[in-house]
Amino acid sequence: MLSSYYQDIQFFRYDPLSQLVYVIANVRDEGEIEVFIPPVGSGGLKKMKFDTMTKAELRAYVLAHRDDEEAFQALISRRTPDETATWYPAPLDEQGVEVMEDAFRKKFEKKS
Repeated sequence: MLSSYYQDIQFFRYDPLSQLVYVIANVRDEGEIEVFIPPVGSGGLKKMKFDTMTKAELRAYVLAHRDDEEAFQALISRRTPDETATWYPAPLDEQGVEVMEDAFRKKFEKKS
């Protein structure tokens, strides 16, 4: 239950494919609460269409439903494949640590 009082809804989305309503509400002194509302008569979230969710929506769903193995596997399958990921060797000395820090710094500056 969100609260016995009206709360501000910060985000609302209806997905016509899965018929899922996704809501983020701001609850005073508690922060944000994410709510997934299944279609009426569905008996709950039995079979979700994870491929229609954005990565952020799927991540929020997994966080709210930590026991849903299928959702977790769908989220993991969206990660960067190993062959396209950037691999950094573990630094073995002080110079290696400096090289690693410099590489990460450049990577983060490029994203900003």
